Amino acid sequence: MSSFTASPLEIQLNILSYLAPEDLVRCKLVSRRFAVIADAFPFDLQRIKCHCEAVCGSNGNLRLVVQKAGNMKTLEVTPESLKKLEVTELLVTSENNSTDNHDAAVIELIRVLQTSRQTNLRIVTVRDLRLETSVLAQQLLDFVCTGLIQEINLNNVISQALSAAHIGTMDSLCQARVAGAKLETADALINKLTKDMRFKPRLNVPFIAEGTACSPEAVATFLREWIHLPESPYFQYKLVNCDAVWRARLAEECERQALSHVFYEFPSVANPLSHIKIKFHEDTNECVLFPIKDVPARSPVSPYVCFARYFRDF
Repeated sequence: MSSFTASPLEIQLNILSYLAPEDLVRCKLVSRRFAVIADAFPFDLQRIKCHCEAVCGSNGNLRLVVQKAGNMKTLEVTPESLKKLEVTELLVTSENNSTDNHDAAVIELIRVLQTSRQTNLRIVTVRDLRLETSVLAQQLLDFVCTGLIQEINLNNVISQALSAAHIGTMDSLCQARVAGAKLETADALINKLTKDMRFKPRLNVPFIAEGTACSPEAVATFLREWIHLPESPYFQYKLVNCDAVWRARLAEECERQALSHVFYEFPSVANPLSHIKIKFHEDTNECVLFPIKDVPARSPVSPYVCFARYFRDF
């Protein structure tokens, strides 16, 4: 303790700046010296939360634009200034009319995120990047995919680098849009939704997901799990590339797992007035899964049902 208090104030602030906000509160209880420093320099120790847009250009050009929480104004900052801010929402995009690859800019972005200790990301969106090295996409995802992530939106080469291991690390994930992901990743995503519904139904908000079609076996397993839950959780799952072959395989898998339905309406076993609806868009090869409450599913005896109660609340 004596060596710490004898050091210059700048060094003390630099050491304490590595603490998370909750650890800094505990540190104030250790001694009066720590409490005085924390209260006298709040902006140096307790970083201000903000949204950050990282614009990647050619030749390694990286532009950072931040917007503080609760403030509509945007401000362009330097990588050094980012150390005093806590980024909770990150948007990575490219400059307009940029045709070169963004490998050098992504390398710089990863370095900036690491040196500024941006470990509390909640929302990550990556779009319109052109990378020649797939390892960079892997490294970026390794950094941003943590247990704190609640929403992730990816496309192109970034979504192709997303793996099942990344999905497994995002415990708080409740929104995912991963266009172009691999089949293994798509299966991991719907399996995570299946597991979360069963083991922690009250921890996650309603799940929203969009992505490449996963295997029909994974979809059927999800349907079987949902209809046997005592509660009927909300979700919306949109799949693309669901051609006629995929739909035929899904029908066979539902029959194999004894999942009865009429016009792809799967009734809940625990809640007679709830069911899952699967809606196909044959013109775009899209498939949407969503629950309907307060309306029973159609049955083979009576395939028609009055939806007046369903539209009553709209």
